[in-house]
Amino acid sequence: MKKKLAAIFVVFLLWLSPLIVKPVSSQTSSRFVPAIVSTEWLATNINLPNLVVLDVRSGDAYNAGHIPGAINVPEGQWYANPPFGNATPWMEMPQTSQLFKTIGDAGITRDSIVVIVGSTSGPLAPVPFALYATAGITRVATALLYAGIKNVAILDGGYDKWVAEGRPTSTVPSTRAPVTYTGTVKSEMVVSKEYVKSRIGRSVIVDARDSIVYLAAVVGGAVVQEPWTARPGHIPTAVNLPTPWLWSITTDAGGQNALKVTYKSIDDLRTLAFDIIGSDISKEVIVYCGVGGYASTMYFVLSEVLGYTNVKIYDGSAQEWSHDMSLPMVPPGRTLPAIVSTTWLYNNLGLPNLVVLDVRSGDAYNAGHIPGAINVPEGQWYANPPFGNATPWMEMPQTSQLFKTIGDAGITNNSFVVVVGGTRGPLSPMPLALYSAAGITRVAITILYAGVPNVAVLDGGFDKWKLEGKPISKAPATPTPVTYSGAIKSGMIVSKQYVANKINKTVIVDARDPEVYLGFVKEPWCTRVGHIPSAKNLPTPWLWILTLNETTGNVVYSTYHEISLLRLMGSIATTNKSAEIIVYCGVGGYASTMYFVLSEVLGYTNVKIYDGSAQEWTADLTLPVVYEALGSENMELSQSFDELKSKYDDLMGNYSSLEDSYKKLIDSYEEISSKYDDLKGNFEALRGNYDKLTENYNKLQGDYSRLQDDYSKLSEKYGDLESAYDELAKTTTPAYLTYAFVATTIIFLLLAVYLALRLRAKKS
Repeated sequence: MKKKLAAIFVVFLLWLSPLIVKPVSSQTSSRFVPAIVSTEWLATNINLPNLVVLDVRSGDAYNAGHIPGAINVPEGQWYANPPFGNATPWMEMPQTSQLFKTIGDAGITRDSIVVIVGSTSGPLAPVPFALYATAGITRVATALLYAGIKNVAILDGGYDKWVAEGRPTSTVPSTRAPVTYTGTVKSEMVVSKEYVKSRIGRSVIVDARDSIVYLAAVVGGAVVQEPWTARPGHIPTAVNLPTPWLWSITTDAGGQNALKVTYKSIDDLRTLAFDIIGSDISKEVIVYCGVGGYASTMYFVLSEVLGYTNVKIYDGSAQEWSHDMSLPMVPPGRTLPAIVSTTWLYNNLGLPNLVVLDVRSGDAYNAGHIPGAINVPEGQWYANPPFGNATPWMEMPQTSQLFKTIGDAGITNNSFVVVVGGTRGPLSPMPLALYSAAGITRVAITILYAGVPNVAVLDGGFDKWKLEGKPISKAPATPTPVTYSGAIKSGMIVSKQYVANKINKTVIVDARDPEVYLGFVKEPWCTRVGHIPSAKNLPTPWLWILTLNETTGNVVYSTYHEISLLRLMGSIATTNKSAEIIVYCGVGGYASTMYFVLSEVLGYTNVKIYDGSAQEWTADLTLPVVYEALGSENMELSQSFDELKSKYDDLMGNYSSLEDSYKKLIDSYEEISSKYDDLKGNFEALRGNYDKLTENYNKLQGDYSRLQDDYSKLSEKYGDLESAYDELAKTTTPAYLTYAFVATTIIFLLLAVYLALRLRAKKS
């Protein structure tokens, strides 16, 4: 009997072993809990093995009420220097020994599942303490990730959302047994100011502060600057993705206080990141903010939620950078990105000093425009509009007229001007869509010429804004006129005599299409074919990505290529950022785009525009042009051009194919993510079944032990009975009485055993 029960027990353990082993191995290999967990998830998984609910609010807040079982290690204990102390920089990663001690004292191990809970409520003005507190949650999370703990999550909405939903709370403090924590620090995760300086223009640097701080905007006559920085502005080449854009903020009726802060959906977060940073999740991204709070949130979302694989934190942030006067900072000069996305503009429509300048026709503007945009059509920014009687066309207006146009639009030196136009239309027989896109930059460089430093263009124009379903208004916006005065950038515009003297001496860029540059096609506004001697060809249309209507072939909207590709195109002109570059085109449109990209986007410091362009140059028969004479040489060049165009078409086809593959990859990712969620649910259900099975097994083992004891006692009694029988057999009692006595006794004992077994069965 004993052997049979032992065999059954061994088989049971062998069957149970996969359930015991698999969850342990998955916990130690990689993250298997979501980076952002909901209150519902936490309530369901509150008893999950190895779960540590870490409340990082103050001790007083914790004692007043917390999630049952949560331990308390206030946020400030996770920094080397808590904010608002005398030490600078603030909010740094602690020494490894101190960090490991803090983790160990909290009873956290490498296999722990840590859910960090903090506060997300509080005032939004004059200081956004609610947002700083929300960022403090991810600051602790990044410290734990830095220490080598993989399964670190944050509670979406924090303790405030938990309470608002009526979930259970406790005032009984909880503690965990201290451990000696050992782990592998992710040293590459945190970088120094020297490292950041070496990556300017090479990596994506993200400033996670509010746009008003990033831009060093002038409000109330003063430049906006954080109190912990020594200078306003941002690190050169940094893009702006404010951390508050990642959140949905629930406020009180007055909008002055946050009731709770939650994260936007993963689709919205991905759109923001792809729009501002780019879709290449393997590229190096360095995030920073003022002191380290907002940067921690940006790191957490990019790395742990969206899967960017090479994200780093500049922990000293603007506080350290701005105090080192040897490090460059913007301003002086432009602070507004030269090309802004529809996402950026949508989130900054309330920015102080913002002027959204719609340069489409009055009819197009009245049919619908971006809310708050003013309308000054493109033609009002030229001395001679195209296709007019005076030549050359599209010239810079007189200074007095230009200043009046700017002042009437309510634009000042402190304005942030975003120029919006149309980018849609046909490509043939005339590429009107491209001319329209170039008209946007023509207005932009005109305002820059007048001395306004912060001028940008809206990528994709009004057409992309509309297609994305962003808000549109038909109510005209009327600016408040001002008297504008500024310093004209006179060196920006050069004459034909200046260009003639620079042939073979400086870089001259012809921004027209190759067939025009080579002389195979004559533009209607030119007297002769060909190009200025020694000019290089860098066609402006190469700078754009054209989204086409598959049926008509017309442009739906156009956007600019990523900066890495623009930088590569710029190198066709020269890699020397300080070299003189003169750009021209047919009348001044394409040249304005080339100037804008080279000077304002890529940072070339000595770019000039020949405003008369080929229209003026070819009309002066004393000036030389280069074109291919008819004959074999011309045919050879024509064939080379056809081959080049064919390769370009193939490249665009490959690009479209790659784009389709990328979309399929996104779909596959979402499908896998859904399957992962299902698998995670099955795992949690399996763990519940395992817990119940373990409980039943423990009960069965107890019953088995008790049955074993009863069996031993019964064996002893049987031995005693057998001895008594032997003694009885020796007496003179008649045999039949002896047999009757023994039979009766055996029947009685068997009945007793049967009743005992029945009783045990009922109890089990």
